[in-house]
Amino acid sequence: MTNQIWTASKFLSGSTSKKIPYEIAHCLKLALEDWTHKKALITTALTQEKNYSFYFEGVWPQFYILAESYTGIKFESELVQIAFPKLYQHRPLLNVALYHELGHFIDIHQGIVNQSLLLVPSAMLPLPSINFSGLSPDLVNQIAIHHRREYFADLFAASYAGKAIRDFLAEFAKNNPPDCNASSYK
Repeated sequence: MTNQIWTASKFLSGSTSKKIPYEIAHCLKLALEDWTHKKALITTALTQEKNYSFYFEGVWPQFYILAESYTGIKFESELVQIAFPKLYQHRPLLNVALYHELGHFIDIHQGIVNQSLLLVPSAMLPLPSINFSGLSPDLVNQIAIHHRREYFADLFAASYAGKAIRDFLAEFAKNNPPDCNASSYK
């Protein structure tokens, strides 16, 4: 719980420091409202990591219950914690990847990938570029979940940013092909 509070404070301070353009959070909020009627607060943090990382940091659902029982503080909104490189702070057109990260929040909170696995199990939708021979069914399922989560987040981003996300990925991750090495999941 302490780690979650520490992480939340990092994202909240990034959102209130006026270092992040208002327009970015506003556009993400509008996209979020298309998918949920729950109250949610999009919080952002700037990273200065070597790999220029964009990422979504989830909040453990039980955190809200524990926080209220231990501190008496009730969260009125769910936290959506998205980080992006400080390098892109004043380049909002390069922040289309934030829609991808918001897509991860939507997926996890709406159970989209979980529902897709119920409708079409991983065995029915093979990933031809990945060699699954010798892997346990649990590992195959883990790989399928990871693949579908990334795929959904890309589709989500494309639905809001259009070709801009494709152009961003072509530039940002041009030497980062899909992870087809099943051994990286072990």
